[in-house]
Amino acid sequence: MLHNVPAGTYVVQARATGRGEASVTGVRVVAGGTTNLGTITLQRGGVILGVVVDADGQGIPGASVGAETDVNMRTGRLQTQTDSAGAFEIRGVPAGKLFVAAYHPAYAPANRVVAEVDPEKEPAPVRILLVRGARIEGRALHRDGSPFASGRVSVYSMEPGAVIGVEPVAVGASGSFVIDHLAPGRALVSLMAYTPSSPMVMGGPDLNILTTVASREVDLRESETTSVDLSLRDVVVAGRVTRGGQPAPGIRVFLRSAIGGTVFAFAGSTAPGAVLTAGGPPPLTAVTRDDGGYELLAFTPGPTFVDLSSAAGSQRYPGREVSVPDVERFELDVEVADTTVSGIVVDSENGQPVADAIVGLSAAEPVGKWKGSASAGPDGRFSIGVEPGEYRLGAQAPGRKRASLPVTVGAGGVSGLRVELEPGLEITGRVVDASGRGVSGVSILASDTEGHPSGHANSLPDGAFKIGGLGAQPYTLATGSDLAGWAVRTATPGDEPVTLALQPGGHIAVRVLGADDRPVKDAYPRVKSIGGLRVSLPGMVSGAPDPSGAFELNAPAGVVEVEAYRDAQTARGTVTVRAGETVPLVLHLP
Repeated sequence: MLHNVPAGTYVVQARATGRGEASVTGVRVVAGGTTNLGTITLQRGGVILGVVVDADGQGIPGASVGAETDVNMRTGRLQTQTDSAGAFEIRGVPAGKLFVAAYHPAYAPANRVVAEVDPEKEPAPVRILLVRGARIEGRALHRDGSPFASGRVSVYSMEPGAVIGVEPVAVGASGSFVIDHLAPGRALVSLMAYTPSSPMVMGGPDLNILTTVASREVDLRESETTSVDLSLRDVVVAGRVTRGGQPAPGIRVFLRSAIGGTVFAFAGSTAPGAVLTAGGPPPLTAVTRDDGGYELLAFTPGPTFVDLSSAAGSQRYPGREVSVPDVERFELDVEVADTTVSGIVVDSENGQPVADAIVGLSAAEPVGKWKGSASAGPDGRFSIGVEPGEYRLGAQAPGRKRASLPVTVGAGGVSGLRVELEPGLEITGRVVDASGRGVSGVSILASDTEGHPSGHANSLPDGAFKIGGLGAQPYTLATGSDLAGWAVRTATPGDEPVTLALQPGGHIAVRVLGADDRPVKDAYPRVKSIGGLRVSLPGMVSGAPDPSGAFELNAPAGVVEVEAYRDAQTARGTVTVRAGETVPLVLHLP
Protein backbone atom coordinates (compact mmCIF):
# COMPACT_ATOMS: atom_id res chain seq x y z
CA MET A 1 0.00 0.00 0.00
CA LEU A 2 1.38 3.42 -1.03
CA HIS A 3 0.45 6.81 0.42
CA ASN A 4 1.59 10.17 -0.91
CA VAL A 5 2.51 12.44 2.00
CA PRO A 6 4.65 15.59 2.39
CA ALA A 7 8.24 15.19 3.53
CA GLY A 8 8.67 14.95 7.29
CA THR A 9 8.70 12.58 10.27
CA TYR A 10 5.58 10.52 10.94
CA VAL A 11 4.01 7.99 13.28
CA VAL A 12 2.34 5.21 11.29
CA GLN A 13 -0.54 3.33 12.93
CA ALA A 14 -2.15 0.13 11.68
CA ARG A 15 -5.35 -1.56 12.80
CA ALA A 16 -7.80 -4.13 11.45
CA THR A 17 -11.22 -5.39 12.46
CA GLY A 18 -10.92 -8.14 15.05
CA ARG A 19 -7.22 -7.47 15.63
CA GLY A 20 -5.24 -5.18 17.89
CA GLU A 21 -3.25 -2.11 16.88
CA ALA A 22 0.41 -1.45 16.09
CA SER A 23 2.47 1.67 15.42
CA VAL A 24 5.85 2.57 13.96
CA THR A 25 7.40 5.79 15.31
CA GLY A 26 9.97 8.10 13.75
CA VAL A 27 9.19 7.24 10.12
CA ARG A 28 11.27 9.63 8.00
CA VAL A 29 9.87 10.62 4.58
CA VAL A 30 12.11 12.54 2.16
CA ALA A 31 10.86 14.53 -0.81
CA GLY A 32 10.48 12.36 -3.92
CA GLY A 33 11.47 9.19 -2.07
CA THR A 34 9.70 6.03 -0.90
CA THR A 35 10.00 4.76 2.66
CA ASN A 36 9.58 1.00 3.12
CA LEU A 37 8.16 0.14 6.54
CA GLY A 38 8.67 -3.58 6.07
CA THR A 39 6.26 -5.82 7.96
CA ILE A 40 3.92 -4.47 10.66
CA THR A 41 2.65 -7.24 12.89
CA LEU A 42 -0.77 -6.84 14.47
CA GLN A 43 -1.18 -8.68 17.73
CA ARG A 44 -4.36 -10.65 18.35
CA GLY A 45 -6.95 -8.35 19.88
CA GLY A 46 -9.07 -9.13 22.91
CA VAL A 47 -12.84 -9.26 23.37
CA ILE A 48 -15.27 -7.40 25.66
CA LEU A 49 -18.57 -9.18 26.29
CA GLY A 50 -21.43 -7.79 28.31
CA VAL A 51 -25.05 -6.81 28.69
CA VAL A 52 -26.89 -3.51 29.23
CA VAL A 53 -29.93 -3.80 31.51
CA ASP A 54 -32.60 -1.59 33.07
CA ALA A 55 -33.58 -1.31 36.76
CA ASP A 56 -35.69 -4.49 36.44
CA GLY A 57 -32.77 -6.46 35.02
CA GLN A 58 -34.25 -6.55 31.52
CA GLY A 59 -31.90 -6.20 28.55
CA ILE A 60 -31.99 -2.86 26.69
CA PRO A 61 -31.81 -3.26 22.90
CA GLY A 62 -30.27 -0.60 20.66
CA ALA A 63 -27.95 0.93 23.28
CA SER A 64 -24.63 2.31 22.01
CA VAL A 65 -21.64 0.81 23.81
CA GLY A 66 -18.10 2.17 23.56
CA ALA A 67 -14.74 1.20 25.06
CA GLU A 68 -11.83 3.58 25.68
CA THR A 69 -8.33 3.17 27.05
CA ASP A 70 -8.52 6.59 28.75
CA VAL A 71 -11.47 7.62 30.92
CA ASN A 72 -11.07 11.23 29.68
CA MET A 73 -11.30 10.35 25.97
CA ARG A 74 -14.11 9.36 23.62
CA THR A 75 -12.60 8.33 20.26
CA GLY A 76 -15.47 6.12 19.10
CA ARG A 77 -13.09 3.58 17.53
CA LEU A 78 -14.25 0.63 19.66
CA GLN A 79 -18.02 0.84 19.48
CA THR A 80 -21.04 -1.37 18.94
CA GLN A 81 -24.77 -1.67 19.70
CA THR A 82 -26.68 -4.06 21.92
CA ASP A 83 -28.87 -6.77 20.35
CA SER A 84 -32.54 -7.49 21.13
CA ALA A 85 -31.54 -9.03 24.50
CA GLY A 86 -29.25 -6.13 25.48
CA ALA A 87 -26.06 -8.14 24.87
CA PHE A 88 -22.99 -6.74 23.12
CA GLU A 89 -19.55 -7.81 21.95
CA ILE A 90 -16.54 -5.65 21.01
CA ARG A 91 -13.64 -7.42 19.29
CA GLY A 92 -10.11 -6.33 18.49
CA VAL A 93 -9.57 -4.32 21.66
CA PRO A 94 -6.08 -3.87 23.15
CA ALA A 95 -5.01 -5.79 26.25
CA GLY A 96 -5.31 -4.17 29.66
CA LYS A 97 -7.97 -2.12 31.44
CA LEU A 98 -10.64 -0.45 29.33
CA PHE A 99 -13.48 1.86 30.35
CA VAL A 100 -16.84 0.78 28.96
CA ALA A 101 -19.89 3.05 28.78
CA ALA A 102 -23.41 2.63 27.37
CA TYR A 103 -25.76 5.31 26.04
CA HIS A 104 -29.44 5.23 25.14
CA PRO A 105 -31.72 8.25 24.50
CA ALA A 106 -34.43 6.87 26.80
CA TYR A 107 -32.10 6.41 29.80
CA ALA A 108 -29.75 8.46 31.94
CA PRO A 109 -25.97 8.25 31.39
CA ALA A 110 -24.33 5.67 33.66
CA ASN A 111 -20.94 5.48 35.33
CA ARG A 112 -18.32 3.72 33.25
CA VAL A 113 -17.39 0.16 34.15
CA VAL A 114 -13.94 -1.37 33.87
CA ALA A 115 -13.19 -4.38 31.70
CA GLU A 116 -9.95 -6.38 32.09
CA VAL A 117 -8.91 -7.61 28.63
CA ASP A 118 -6.45 -10.46 28.16
CA PRO A 119 -6.42 -12.06 24.67
CA GLU A 120 -5.09 -15.30 26.21
CA LYS A 121 -8.02 -15.70 28.62
CA GLU A 122 -11.76 -16.16 28.38
CA PRO A 123 -13.40 -12.69 28.72
CA ALA A 124 -15.37 -11.98 31.90
CA PRO A 125 -18.73 -10.40 30.94
CA VAL A 126 -19.48 -6.86 32.17
CA ARG A 127 -22.92 -5.59 33.23
CA ILE A 128 -24.02 -1.99 32.68
CA LEU A 129 -27.12 -0.69 34.47
CA LEU A 130 -29.10 2.19 32.94
CA VAL A 131 -31.91 3.93 34.83
CA ARG A 132 -34.65 6.19 33.48
CA GLY A 133 -33.22 9.04 35.54
CA ALA A 134 -34.53 12.39 36.70
CA ARG A 135 -36.27 15.27 34.93
CA ILE A 136 -35.78 19.05 35.10
CA GLU A 137 -38.39 21.65 34.13
CA GLY A 138 -37.73 25.37 34.33
CA ARG A 139 -37.75 28.86 32.87
CA ALA A 140 -35.07 31.44 32.12
CA LEU A 141 -36.10 35.08 32.57
CA HIS A 142 -34.47 38.48 32.06
CA ARG A 143 -34.33 41.13 34.79
CA ASP A 144 -37.64 42.62 33.56
CA GLY A 145 -39.40 39.24 33.58
CA SER A 146 -39.32 38.72 29.81
CA PRO A 147 -38.22 35.27 28.59
CA PHE A 148 -34.57 34.58 27.83
CA ALA A 149 -34.91 32.61 24.59
CA SER A 150 -31.51 32.76 22.83
CA GLY A 151 -29.47 30.23 24.73
CA ARG A 152 -29.24 26.68 26.00
CA VAL A 153 -29.23 24.86 29.32
CA SER A 154 -26.66 22.25 30.31
CA VAL A 155 -26.59 19.92 33.31
CA TYR A 156 -23.34 18.64 34.83
CA SER A 157 -23.32 15.78 37.32
CA MET A 158 -21.21 16.55 40.39
CA GLU A 159 -21.19 12.95 41.63
CA PRO A 160 -17.77 11.17 41.75
CA GLY A 161 -17.11 9.03 38.67
CA ALA A 162 -20.24 10.18 36.85
CA VAL A 163 -20.44 11.03 33.17
CA ILE A 164 -19.88 14.78 33.45
CA GLY A 165 -22.70 16.28 31.40
CA VAL A 166 -25.27 16.03 28.62
CA GLU A 167 -25.61 18.00 25.40
CA PRO A 168 -26.99 21.52 26.07
CA VAL A 169 -30.75 21.80 25.47
CA ALA A 170 -32.25 24.80 23.63
CA VAL A 171 -34.40 27.26 25.57
CA GLY A 172 -37.89 27.75 24.08
CA ALA A 173 -39.46 31.02 22.94
CA SER A 174 -41.20 31.36 26.32
CA GLY A 175 -37.91 30.86 28.15
CA SER A 176 -38.94 27.35 29.21
CA PHE A 177 -36.78 24.23 29.06
CA VAL A 178 -37.19 20.53 29.83
CA ILE A 179 -34.38 17.98 30.24
CA ASP A 180 -35.10 14.29 30.70
CA HIS A 181 -33.08 11.21 31.64
CA LEU A 182 -30.54 12.86 33.92
CA ALA A 183 -28.30 10.94 36.28
CA PRO A 184 -29.62 11.12 39.87
CA GLY A 185 -27.54 12.99 42.46
CA ARG A 186 -26.05 16.43 42.91
CA ALA A 187 -25.85 18.41 39.66
CA LEU A 188 -25.13 21.90 38.38
CA VAL A 189 -27.73 23.46 36.05
CA SER A 190 -26.14 26.15 33.86
CA LEU A 191 -27.83 28.65 31.57
CA MET A 192 -25.63 29.49 28.60
CA ALA A 193 -25.93 32.45 26.21
CA TYR A 194 -24.74 32.53 22.61
CA THR A 195 -21.80 34.93 22.40
CA PRO A 196 -20.17 36.16 19.18
CA SER A 197 -16.73 35.19 20.49
CA SER A 198 -14.75 34.23 23.59
CA PRO A 199 -11.07 34.64 24.56
CA MET A 200 -11.21 31.01 25.78
CA VAL A 201 -12.07 29.63 22.32
CA MET A 202 -9.84 29.42 19.25
CA GLY A 203 -11.55 28.75 15.94
CA GLY A 204 -13.16 30.12 12.82
CA PRO A 205 -16.35 32.12 12.30
CA ASP A 206 -18.39 28.92 11.82
CA LEU A 207 -18.18 28.13 15.54
CA ASN A 208 -21.15 28.67 17.84
CA ILE A 209 -19.97 29.74 21.31
CA LEU A 210 -22.02 29.33 24.48
CA THR A 211 -20.92 30.97 27.73
CA THR A 212 -22.43 30.36 31.17
CA VAL A 213 -24.42 33.35 32.47
CA ALA A 214 -26.26 31.76 35.43
CA SER A 215 -26.12 28.47 37.35
CA ARG A 216 -27.74 26.66 40.25
CA GLU A 217 -26.97 23.48 42.18
CA VAL A 218 -29.79 20.93 42.53
CA ASP A 219 -30.36 17.45 43.94
CA LEU A 220 -31.90 15.15 41.33
CA ARG A 221 -33.89 12.05 42.30
CA GLU A 222 -34.73 9.01 40.19
CA SER A 223 -38.17 9.29 38.48
CA GLU A 224 -38.81 12.74 40.01
CA THR A 225 -39.15 16.19 38.40
CA THR A 226 -37.17 19.15 39.79
CA SER A 227 -38.26 22.73 39.04
CA VAL A 228 -35.41 25.12 38.26
CA ASP A 229 -36.10 28.79 37.48
CA LEU A 230 -33.10 30.90 36.48
CA SER A 231 -33.55 34.67 36.83
CA LEU A 232 -30.93 36.88 35.16
CA ARG A 233 -29.83 40.30 36.36
CA ASP A 234 -29.08 41.95 33.02
CA VAL A 235 -26.77 44.96 32.96
CA VAL A 236 -26.10 46.94 29.77
CA VAL A 237 -22.39 47.84 29.91
CA ALA A 238 -21.39 50.67 27.56
CA GLY A 239 -18.46 53.00 27.13
CA ARG A 240 -15.45 53.95 24.98
CA VAL A 241 -12.04 52.38 24.47
CA THR A 242 -9.25 54.87 23.82
CA ARG A 243 -5.56 54.68 23.01
CA GLY A 244 -3.49 57.71 24.01
CA GLY A 245 -6.73 59.60 24.53
CA GLN A 246 -7.92 58.89 20.96
CA PRO A 247 -10.70 56.49 19.89
CA ALA A 248 -9.52 52.88 19.50
CA PRO A 249 -11.71 51.14 16.89
CA GLY A 250 -11.60 47.38 16.27
CA ILE A 251 -10.96 46.38 19.89
CA ARG A 252 -12.93 43.39 21.14
CA VAL A 253 -14.25 43.83 24.71
CA PHE A 254 -15.27 40.69 26.59
CA LEU A 255 -16.66 40.56 30.13
CA ARG A 256 -15.99 37.45 32.18
CA SER A 257 -17.56 37.05 35.62
CA ALA A 258 -15.15 36.28 38.45
CA ILE A 259 -17.64 33.58 39.50
CA GLY A 260 -16.47 31.62 36.45
CA GLY A 261 -18.42 29.37 34.13
CA THR A 262 -18.29 26.92 31.27
CA VAL A 263 -17.60 27.81 27.64
CA PHE A 264 -18.96 25.40 25.02
CA ALA A 265 -18.21 25.63 21.27
CA PHE A 266 -19.61 23.65 18.38
CA ALA A 267 -19.67 23.92 14.59
CA GLY A 268 -22.83 24.47 12.55
CA SER A 269 -25.40 27.10 11.70
CA THR A 270 -26.28 29.49 14.51
CA ALA A 271 -29.79 29.42 15.94
CA PRO A 272 -32.07 32.37 14.95
CA GLY A 273 -31.49 35.38 17.19
CA ALA A 274 -28.52 33.66 18.82
CA VAL A 275 -26.06 36.53 18.65
CA LEU A 276 -28.41 39.43 19.39
CA THR A 277 -30.76 39.10 22.34
CA ALA A 278 -34.15 40.61 21.42
CA GLY A 279 -32.41 43.01 19.02
CA GLY A 280 -30.39 44.53 21.88
CA PRO A 281 -26.68 44.60 22.70
CA PRO A 282 -24.70 41.40 22.06
CA PRO A 283 -24.14 39.19 25.12
CA LEU A 284 -20.81 39.62 26.95
CA THR A 285 -18.72 40.77 23.98
CA ALA A 286 -18.62 43.61 21.46
CA VAL A 287 -16.16 45.22 19.01
CA THR A 288 -15.56 48.96 19.31
CA ARG A 289 -16.89 51.26 16.58
CA ASP A 290 -14.91 53.96 14.74
CA ASP A 291 -15.50 56.31 17.68
CA GLY A 292 -14.20 53.68 20.12
CA GLY A 293 -17.67 53.15 21.55
CA TYR A 294 -19.20 49.78 22.44
CA GLU A 295 -22.27 48.33 24.13
CA LEU A 296 -22.82 44.80 25.43
CA LEU A 297 -25.02 42.85 27.82
CA ALA A 298 -23.67 41.38 31.08
CA PHE A 299 -25.68 38.98 33.22
CA THR A 300 -23.83 38.66 36.53
CA PRO A 301 -23.22 41.82 38.58
CA GLY A 302 -20.19 41.76 40.86
CA PRO A 303 -16.46 41.15 40.34
CA THR A 304 -15.79 40.94 36.60
CA PHE A 305 -12.68 40.61 34.44
CA VAL A 306 -12.46 42.68 31.25
CA ASP A 307 -10.62 40.94 28.39
CA LEU A 308 -9.34 43.16 25.56
CA SER A 309 -8.03 42.00 22.19
CA SER A 310 -7.88 42.98 18.54
CA ALA A 311 -10.99 41.98 16.59
CA ALA A 312 -9.01 39.30 14.73
CA GLY A 313 -7.68 37.93 18.03
CA SER A 314 -4.03 38.26 17.00
CA GLN A 315 -3.23 40.63 19.88
CA ARG A 316 -4.36 40.59 23.52
CA TYR A 317 -4.07 43.58 25.83
CA PRO A 318 -3.74 43.47 29.62
CA GLY A 319 -7.18 43.03 31.13
CA ARG A 320 -8.48 44.57 34.29
CA GLU A 321 -10.88 43.75 37.09
CA VAL A 322 -13.99 45.85 37.66
CA SER A 323 -17.08 45.58 39.83
CA VAL A 324 -20.28 45.64 37.78
CA PRO A 325 -23.09 47.13 39.92
CA ASP A 326 -26.55 45.57 40.11
CA VAL A 327 -28.17 48.23 37.89
CA GLU A 328 -29.77 48.32 34.48
CA ARG A 329 -26.95 50.31 32.81
CA PHE A 330 -23.27 50.79 33.69
CA GLU A 331 -20.77 53.09 31.96
CA LEU A 332 -17.25 51.62 31.61
CA ASP A 333 -14.49 53.50 29.73
CA VAL A 334 -11.18 51.73 29.09
CA GLU A 335 -7.74 53.03 28.04
CA VAL A 336 -5.23 50.76 26.26
CA ALA A 337 -1.52 51.42 25.92
CA ASP A 338 -0.30 53.41 22.89
CA THR A 339 3.34 52.27 23.22
CA THR A 340 4.33 48.99 21.55
CA VAL A 341 6.93 46.24 21.62
CA SER A 342 7.48 44.87 18.12
CA GLY A 343 9.88 42.57 16.30
CA ILE A 344 10.25 39.29 14.47
CA VAL A 345 10.50 35.62 15.54
CA VAL A 346 12.92 33.50 13.49
CA ASP A 347 14.40 30.02 13.41
CA SER A 348 17.79 30.08 15.15
CA GLU A 349 19.37 27.74 12.55
CA ASN A 350 18.28 29.25 9.24
CA GLY A 351 16.87 32.68 10.13
CA GLN A 352 13.52 31.92 8.53
CA PRO A 353 10.38 33.48 10.08
CA VAL A 354 8.39 31.36 12.54
CA ALA A 355 4.76 32.04 11.62
CA ASP A 356 3.08 30.04 14.38
CA ALA A 357 4.85 31.66 17.34
CA ILE A 358 3.02 33.15 20.34
CA VAL A 359 4.82 36.09 21.98
CA GLY A 360 3.91 37.33 25.45
CA LEU A 361 5.03 39.95 27.95
CA SER A 362 5.08 39.49 31.71
CA ALA A 363 6.00 42.01 34.38
CA ALA A 364 9.43 41.84 36.00
CA GLU A 365 7.81 42.84 39.32
CA PRO A 366 5.61 41.23 40.49
CA VAL A 367 7.26 38.32 38.75
CA GLY A 368 5.18 36.59 36.09
CA LYS A 369 2.09 38.87 35.99
CA TRP A 370 0.84 38.70 32.39
CA LYS A 371 0.84 42.01 30.51
CA GLY A 372 -0.18 41.20 26.94
CA SER A 373 0.50 38.87 24.01
CA ALA A 374 0.34 38.57 20.24
CA SER A 375 0.50 35.93 17.50
CA ALA A 376 3.29 36.24 14.97
CA GLY A 377 2.05 36.79 11.43
CA PRO A 378 3.08 34.79 8.33
CA ASP A 379 6.26 36.89 8.19
CA GLY A 380 7.07 36.12 11.85
CA ARG A 381 6.42 39.71 12.91
CA PHE A 382 4.54 40.74 16.07
CA SER A 383 3.45 43.88 17.90
CA ILE A 384 2.20 44.16 21.50
CA GLY A 385 0.70 47.28 23.07
CA VAL A 386 2.02 47.83 26.60
CA GLU A 387 2.73 50.60 29.12
CA PRO A 388 6.37 51.69 29.72
CA GLY A 389 8.18 49.54 32.27
CA GLU A 390 10.40 46.50 32.86
CA TYR A 391 9.21 43.23 31.29
CA ARG A 392 10.19 39.73 30.34
CA LEU A 393 9.34 38.70 26.78
CA GLY A 394 8.68 35.03 26.06
CA ALA A 395 8.13 33.32 22.72
CA GLN A 396 7.10 29.76 21.94
CA ALA A 397 6.03 27.64 18.98
CA PRO A 398 5.21 23.94 18.50
CA GLY A 399 8.27 21.72 18.56
CA ARG A 400 10.59 24.54 19.62
CA LYS A 401 12.30 25.52 22.85
CA ARG A 402 10.73 28.51 24.59
CA ALA A 403 12.84 31.70 24.40
CA SER A 404 12.88 34.47 27.00
CA LEU A 405 14.65 37.84 27.25
CA PRO A 406 14.35 41.03 29.34
CA VAL A 407 12.81 44.12 27.72
CA THR A 408 12.83 47.73 28.95
CA VAL A 409 10.00 49.75 27.42
CA GLY A 410 10.38 53.54 27.34
CA ALA A 411 7.97 56.26 26.27
CA GLY A 412 8.72 55.53 22.60
CA GLY A 413 8.22 51.77 22.90
CA VAL A 414 10.61 49.12 21.53
CA SER A 415 10.97 48.04 17.89
CA GLY A 416 13.22 45.77 15.85
CA LEU A 417 13.46 42.94 18.40
CA ARG A 418 14.77 39.68 16.96
CA VAL A 419 13.73 36.56 18.86
CA GLU A 420 15.44 33.31 17.86
CA LEU A 421 13.76 29.99 18.61
CA GLU A 422 15.90 26.86 18.84
CA PRO A 423 14.65 23.38 17.92
CA GLY A 424 13.15 21.75 20.97
CA LEU A 425 14.51 18.64 22.63
CA GLU A 426 12.53 15.44 23.12
CA ILE A 427 11.69 12.95 25.84
CA THR A 428 10.64 9.54 24.55
CA GLY A 429 9.39 6.49 26.38
CA ARG A 430 6.63 3.97 26.89
CA VAL A 431 3.65 3.61 29.25
CA VAL A 432 3.13 0.05 30.52
CA ASP A 433 0.76 -1.70 32.92
CA ALA A 434 1.74 -3.93 35.84
CA SER A 435 2.38 -6.81 33.42
CA GLY A 436 4.71 -4.75 31.24
CA ARG A 437 2.22 -4.44 28.37
CA GLY A 438 1.98 -1.15 26.50
CA VAL A 439 -0.98 1.06 27.46
CA SER A 440 -2.62 2.91 24.58
CA GLY A 441 -4.29 6.32 24.49
CA VAL A 442 -3.31 7.71 27.90
CA SER A 443 -2.19 11.30 28.31
CA ILE A 444 1.36 12.11 29.52
CA LEU A 445 2.11 15.58 30.89
CA ALA A 446 5.58 17.06 31.33
CA SER A 447 6.04 19.76 34.01
CA ASP A 448 9.06 21.93 34.78
CA THR A 449 10.58 22.22 38.23
CA GLU A 450 7.92 24.79 39.21
CA GLY A 451 5.08 22.48 38.19
CA HIS A 452 4.15 24.46 35.07
CA PRO A 453 2.90 22.29 32.15
CA SER A 454 5.61 22.23 29.46
CA GLY A 455 4.44 19.58 26.99
CA HIS A 456 2.14 16.63 26.52
CA ALA A 457 1.53 13.55 24.39
CA ASN A 458 -0.87 10.61 24.10
CA SER A 459 0.54 7.10 24.12
CA LEU A 460 0.36 5.05 20.92
CA PRO A 461 -1.12 1.53 20.69
CA ASP A 462 2.16 0.00 21.91
CA GLY A 463 2.40 2.53 24.78
CA ALA A 464 5.12 4.61 23.09
CA PHE A 465 5.12 8.42 23.42
CA LYS A 466 7.23 11.43 22.46
CA ILE A 467 7.10 14.94 23.98
CA GLY A 468 8.94 17.62 22.02
CA GLY A 469 9.68 21.33 22.30
CA LEU A 470 11.54 20.96 25.61
CA GLY A 471 14.66 22.60 27.01
CA ALA A 472 17.81 20.99 28.42
CA GLN A 473 16.51 20.56 31.97
CA PRO A 474 14.75 17.91 34.08
CA TYR A 475 10.99 17.49 33.79
CA THR A 476 8.43 15.59 35.82
CA LEU A 477 6.34 13.19 33.76
CA ALA A 478 2.89 12.14 34.98
CA THR A 479 0.35 9.81 33.41
CA GLY A 480 -2.57 7.58 34.34
CA SER A 481 -6.02 7.75 35.91
CA ASP A 482 -7.86 6.50 38.98
CA LEU A 483 -8.71 3.11 37.49
CA ALA A 484 -5.72 2.57 35.20
CA GLY A 485 -3.16 3.48 37.88
CA TRP A 486 -0.52 6.22 37.97
CA ALA A 487 3.12 6.76 37.09
CA VAL A 488 5.23 9.79 38.07
CA ARG A 489 8.97 10.19 37.47
CA THR A 490 11.60 12.68 36.31
CA ALA A 491 13.34 12.64 32.95
CA THR A 492 15.71 14.87 31.00
CA PRO A 493 15.60 15.33 27.20
CA GLY A 494 18.32 13.29 25.50
CA ASP A 495 18.27 10.52 28.11
CA GLU A 496 17.46 6.93 27.22
CA PRO A 497 13.73 6.26 26.64
CA VAL A 498 11.87 6.18 29.96
CA THR A 499 9.35 3.60 31.14
CA LEU A 500 6.25 4.83 32.96
CA ALA A 501 4.88 1.80 34.82
CA LEU A 502 1.31 2.34 36.04
CA GLN A 503 0.73 1.45 39.69
CA PRO A 504 -2.51 1.57 41.72
CA GLY A 505 -3.26 4.85 43.47
CA GLY A 506 -5.57 5.95 46.24
CA HIS A 507 -7.90 8.78 47.20
CA ILE A 508 -7.72 11.87 49.40
CA ALA A 509 -10.96 12.92 51.12
CA VAL A 510 -10.29 16.67 51.27
CA ARG A 511 -12.42 18.99 53.38
CA VAL A 512 -11.89 22.73 52.90
CA LEU A 513 -12.82 25.02 55.80
CA GLY A 514 -12.52 28.74 56.37
CA ALA A 515 -10.83 30.45 59.29
CA ASP A 516 -14.16 30.17 61.16
CA ASP A 517 -14.21 26.36 60.60
CA ARG A 518 -17.19 26.67 58.27
CA PRO A 519 -17.22 24.73 54.98
CA VAL A 520 -15.95 26.52 51.87
CA LYS A 521 -17.78 25.57 48.66
CA ASP A 522 -15.93 27.67 46.09
CA ALA A 523 -12.36 26.52 46.79
CA TYR A 524 -10.64 24.11 44.41
CA PRO A 525 -8.29 21.44 45.81
CA ARG A 526 -5.68 19.79 43.59
CA VAL A 527 -2.53 17.69 43.87
CA LYS A 528 0.52 19.97 43.93
CA SER A 529 3.42 17.53 44.33
CA ILE A 530 4.20 13.81 44.59
CA GLY A 531 7.20 12.78 46.67
CA GLY A 532 8.45 16.37 46.54
CA LEU A 533 8.14 16.59 42.73
CA ARG A 534 5.96 19.44 41.47
CA VAL A 535 3.52 17.86 39.06
CA SER A 536 0.56 18.40 36.74
CA LEU A 537 -1.70 15.35 36.64
CA PRO A 538 -3.78 14.56 33.53
CA GLY A 539 -7.57 14.34 33.51
CA MET A 540 -10.10 15.91 35.87
CA VAL A 541 -7.75 17.04 38.62
CA SER A 542 -9.94 19.43 40.61
CA GLY A 543 -13.48 20.61 41.28
CA ALA A 544 -15.63 22.60 43.64
CA PRO A 545 -16.30 21.01 47.07
CA ASP A 546 -19.85 20.08 48.04
CA PRO A 547 -21.84 22.13 50.61
CA SER A 548 -19.95 20.42 53.44
CA GLY A 549 -16.61 21.52 51.93
CA ALA A 550 -15.75 17.95 50.86
CA PHE A 551 -14.08 16.87 47.61
CA GLU A 552 -12.38 13.56 46.84
CA LEU A 553 -9.13 13.68 44.89
CA ASN A 554 -7.62 10.79 42.94
CA ALA A 555 -3.89 10.57 43.57
CA PRO A 556 -0.85 8.36 42.97
CA ALA A 557 0.51 6.45 45.97
CA GLY A 558 3.21 8.25 47.95
CA VAL A 559 3.69 11.47 49.88
CA VAL A 560 1.20 13.87 48.29
CA GLU A 561 0.98 17.62 48.83
CA VAL A 562 -2.50 19.11 48.24
CA GLU A 563 -3.32 22.75 47.64
CA ALA A 564 -6.76 24.40 47.84
CA TYR A 565 -7.18 27.81 46.30
CA ARG A 566 -9.88 30.49 46.20
CA ASP A 567 -9.16 33.88 44.65
CA ALA A 568 -5.81 34.91 46.21
CA GLN A 569 -6.14 32.52 49.16
CA THR A 570 -4.38 29.15 49.32
CA ALA A 571 -4.05 26.37 51.89
CA ARG A 572 -1.72 23.37 51.73
CA GLY A 573 -1.42 20.04 53.46
CA THR A 574 0.55 16.79 53.04
CA VAL A 575 -0.62 13.19 53.44
CA THR A 576 0.71 9.72 52.67
CA VAL A 577 -1.47 7.90 50.14
CA ARG A 578 -1.43 4.09 49.96
CA ALA A 579 -2.76 2.01 47.10
CA GLY A 580 -6.49 1.35 47.36
CA GLU A 581 -6.96 3.48 50.49
CA THR A 582 -8.69 6.80 51.17
CA VAL A 583 -6.92 9.20 53.52
CA PRO A 584 -8.63 12.28 55.08
CA LEU A 585 -7.19 15.79 54.87
CA VAL A 586 -8.60 19.03 56.30
CA LEU A 587 -7.38 22.32 54.81
CA HIS A 588 -8.03 25.73 56.39
CA LEU A 589 -8.11 28.77 54.12
CA PRO A 590 -6.85 31.94 55.81
